[in-house]
Amino acid sequence: MNSALEFHDSVLFEIRREEGAAVFVLRPAYVHKSTGEPGVDEGTGWSLDLEVFLWDAALSFEGGEPNLPARISDGRLDVGDRAGDNVVPLPPASRESASMVLDLETGQRISVYAKGIESRELGEATFIERFPGGPRGPVA
Repeated sequence: MNSALEFHDSVLFEIRREEGAAVFVLRPAYVHKSTGEPGVDEGTGWSLDLEVFLWDAALSFEGGEPNLPARISDGRLDVGDRAGDNVVPLPPASRESASMVLDLETGQRISVYAKGIESRELGEATFIERFPGGPRGPVA
């Protein structure tokens, strides 16, 4: 089973520093699961608390430091030469450079540049819904 985090529909609960990392706590995170491509192919949607560790991270805030928790309206995660808009594979674990941009429903933006990334699930996932599949992008 393949899993992917969808930034939209997730809540940024907390940002903290721990063991040389910036830790983003998503409580809850919206996670797609599918035997194909999560968030595109038919599958299921789940609620899961998740910590994302960004190692040796530099953070910047547009619109001021956010008052958390806050809903995420959109996000992007680039790891090495792989880029992901809004829906990104789990677990993202790499010692390659990573950048993450989160747009909050408050209008604020958080940008992070790091030397590596990994995630940790907190507890058990809770089933939300069946996902019928979605578009694969523009048709030529």
